[in-house]
Amino acid sequence: MNKLSKGLIVSGLGVALLLGTGGSLALWNVSAQSEAGSINTGDLNLVVAPTGQTWEIQTGPATWAPIADIADFKMVPGDVVRLTQPMNVTLVGDNMKASLTVDTEAAVVSGDATAADLFTVNTSFLAPDVAGVQLPVQTPGTNVWNFSEQVLGGTQTFKQQITFDFSAAASDRVGSVSKVDLSKTNFVLEQVAL
Repeated sequence: MNKLSKGLIVSGLGVALLLGTGGSLALWNVSAQSEAGSINTGDLNLVVAPTGQTWEIQTGPATWAPIADIADFKMVPGDVVRLTQPMNVTLVGDNMKASLTVDTEAAVVSGDATAADLFTVNTSFLAPDVAGVQLPVQTPGTNVWNFSEQVLGGTQTFKQQITFDFSAAASDRVGSVSKVDLSKTNFVLEQVAL
C-alpha cells in the first residue's frame, strides 16, 4: 500500500472517530456587535426644602399678612393660616406619571382631644417662574396632586401651599391651649402606573 493510500485511510478513520463520538467539523462562522445603543432609565425624587417656608394669616377674602414666627403665633377660632412650602420635584421619563399626596393625618394635636375636628386642611400649588412648566392637577375633594408628564428640565422647584382653618364654630373653649405638631405632615411622591 503506498503512502497516499495509507494517509487517506488514516484521515478517513479520524473523521469516522470524530463523527462517532458526537464531535463536529468546524465550519465558517462570524460574530458582530449591535450598534443599537443603550437604554436609559428616568428618575423620581422629592426634596422638601428645610428652609424658605413662609407663614401668613388671612386678613380678608383675598388678602394675607406675614406671620413673623409661627412658634409664637396663637390661633383663635375663625383664623386661617397658610404655609408656603418650597419643594424640588424630579420627574424624568417619557411615560412618567406621578401623584403627590399631602398627608396631614399624622399631625399630632395635643391638649384638647377634640381639637383635631376643628381644623380643616386644604392644599394648592404655585408654579415655578419658568415658562412651559405644567402644574399638577388636584384630585377633587382630596389633597392629592397629579403630574401627567415629566417635569420640564427634569427638576423644578414648586411651592405647595397648605391652609389650616380653625373653625369659627368652636365653642366652650374647645380647642383652647392646644398644639398642632405640623412636623408630622408628610409629602409622598409616587409613580402612577399607565
